[in-house]
Order: sequence, then structure tokens, then C-alpha cells
Amino acid sequence: MEAVKIGICLKDMAFASALADQLARESRNMQFLVGRSEGCHLVLTDPPPDGTGPAEGEVYLSLCSEKNDPEQSVLFRYEDSRMLSRYLSEILFRVTGHITEYRRDLTLRTLCFMQCTGGSGATSLALAAAKMFQVIYGKRCLYMNMQTVNDSWNFFRMTGVTSFNRFLYLLDRHEDIPLGSFLTEGDYCDMLTMPALNPAIEDLNREKLHKIMDILGKTGKYDYALMDLGTSLSRVNRQILKGSDLAVYVRMEKKEPATGFQREAERMIRSMAPSMICVMNGSDESYPWDPERPLLSIAYEPSAFIQMDGRMKLDLRHQMGLDVAELVKKIEEMTSGTRDTAVI
Repeated sequence: MEAVKIGICLKDMAFASALADQLARESRNMQFLVGRSEGCHLVLTDPPPDGTGPAEGEVYLSLCSEKNDPEQSVLFRYEDSRMLSRYLSEILFRVTGHITEYRRDLTLRTLCFMQCTGGSGATSLALAAAKMFQVIYGKRCLYMNMQTVNDSWNFFRMTGVTSFNRFLYLLDRHEDIPLGSFLTEGDYCDMLTMPALNPAIEDLNREKLHKIMDILGKTGKYDYALMDLGTSLSRVNRQILKGSDLAVYVRMEKKEPATGFQREAERMIRSMAPSMICVMNGSDESYPWDPERPLLSIAYEPSAFIQMDGRMKLDLRHQMGLDVAELVKKIEEMTSGTRDTAVI
């Protein structure tokens, strides 16, 4: 289901931008566009001074809480963002017939990203997919690096890092976990905070993995957990693969055919994951889609990786972005209707 477009056209642009960020976290299948009304299913705007009611497709954001009336498409602009999301879903259905889901009702699906050799692009592809999930489908992802060497910090703004050992300690003691203390927020996805060198990842077992996925699922914030397994088929990563909804296996495109090692790695992953997409990264040709052996090509564009403010940002406006969008579309199709929660 593609994202429903909601325009936010307010005089206070700073508030409009902040409101869009908050609603995007609470809403599923909605994309919020600040300062834009063209092509939108609903438009949130300021009430006019003459007191006339909103036209069809318009929603007034009133400064007065007493005027809050979803039936008349008038909402209190400082209402709790979850309630605003619920009201918008109701108005949207009444006006357009579109049905959206509240984030508290969503199901967390698990995607594994693996590569045959280091440097094939599994990490950057996982984060590019997360960005496309947000842009195209209005879905929020949580990225988890399951390797002892975590190179994903290049893509996130460094914040106060709470020890991952502390996280595991609270899991062992069955205590309430202040999850926000262990998350690093990104522009288009969040990350379960782990240090650059993380030997504690090897201390995870089946029970702890199940607890982590249960905690994340209950937040109601995320549609997908993106598990970056790198090149490792360790015991814990094999458990994650078997409990996932889909695996994305990445190898760098080369002119020579795949080696025996690459074919064996692909065979092992395919035997453990419920379904798999093989990605040829850096390819200059496309492959016909075959459901029996799903294969996609991703163009490599150095210009898509921009160093800014001490971290790497992704520019997906060109061919690489189109290829990643196709990957995300296939993931949506292949995971639609899968089990509610991955059994790890």
C-alpha cells in the first residue's frame, strides 16, 4: 500500500515541519509534505479569519481546543500527535475512502541484509532501503548492526551512547528498559545504539533476541527491523535468519561468474531464510525478475554518498534511488501477509 499524501500548509513553517516529523512517527502509510497541497489527499491549513468551514479535502488546525471537531474536519493543532493521527485517519476515510493503520496496530517485520565479502554494500543498501521505505510508503525502520565491528556510525549523528552491555544487563534482570536511552535517531530511521567495536553482540542468545524483538514490537513505532548481519553466519545470526521474514543477499557485481564460495554462501542463506532476494550491487545491467530466484541489480553511484556534518548522507534522486525503490517494492510484495512477529 503506497503512502497517502498529507499536505501541511501553515503560516508557521517551523511548527509545520515539527508537526510533520511527529505525525510521521505516529502514522502508518501517510507521507507528510510541508508547504505543499498539490496532489495531496488531505491538506492541513490555518482556519480563515472569516470563519468559513473547510472545503472537501481540507482540515483546519485550530488554536482553540474547544473547536476540536473531527466530524467537521477541524482539529486542535496542539492535540496529542497520536490522537491527531487517529483523527486524520477517520477524516481521510470519510473524505476519500482510504483506509490507513495506526502505528500501535502495526506488525514488526524482520529483514536481514547479508553480503558475501566485506565492502559489497550491505550496510549502505540497508540504510538506503530504510530511506525509501520512509519516502515512498511512510514506514519507519529500526536498523540493528549485528556485527562485532559496527561501521554504520558513518551514517548517524553521534549522540550520548548508552552501553550495550547495560542493555543486555537489564534484559537479564527482566527490568523495564528505557528504550529511548538505547536508540540513536536518524533522519529516516533509528538505530539500536551499539559501539563501533561490539564484542558483546556475541553474548546474545535465542532468549535475549526474542525479548529484544518483543520490546521493539510493543513500541508500535516501527514497521521493519533491518538486521545488518554482514558476512557473519554465527550462531546468533543463523537464528536471526531463520526467524526473519526475508533476507537480502548482496554481492558486488563483477564480470566474472560467481565463485564456488559465493554460490555456497548463497545456498546456505537461502536454505535458512524463509525467502530471499539476491542483489547485484554496482551493476550496469538489469535482470529479468524470476520468482524462483529473485535477483535485482543496484547501480553504484559515488555521487549518492555525500559527506556532510561529520556523517554520510544518501542522495537517492538518481539511478541508484530508482533501483533501491524497486528493491523496496519487491520487499513489500514478498513480506505482505507474512507472520505478525518473527519467531527467533
